[in-house]
Amino acid sequence: MLNSPFFIIGIIVLIILIIIGIIIMIKVNSKPVPLSDFKLPFEIDILVNALGKIENINNVSAKLSKLNVEVKDTSLVEIDSIKKLGASGVIEKSNGYTFIFGMASEKISEELNKLL
Repeated sequence: MLNSPFFIIGIIVLIILIIIGIIIMIKVNSKPVPLSDFKLPFEIDILVNALGKIENINNVSAKLSKLNVEVKDTSLVEIDSIKKLGASGVIEKSNGYTFIFGMASEKISEELNKLL
């Protein structure tokens, strides 16, 4: 009986169903962190200084994982310092930069806009 192919197939199906159930329970119980509860991994003043102070920032916006910053003088922006804060990518534009900060981009934009 234990060596029967039907018994072995039944055990395999049972294991697969248990795994699917666990995955569904994890997905149902995981909730996204609201933007208001999201904590930045650095002080916003450090980023402001790396962008050349608040006076150098013209406009800030975010879309998905990208933070768009328009600045008056790009020579004042310290790219290496911003990368150390967690930017995984930097795209230079004519009037500023796009920094890839992942989930933190929208929160960073919100905090910078409070200072503008």
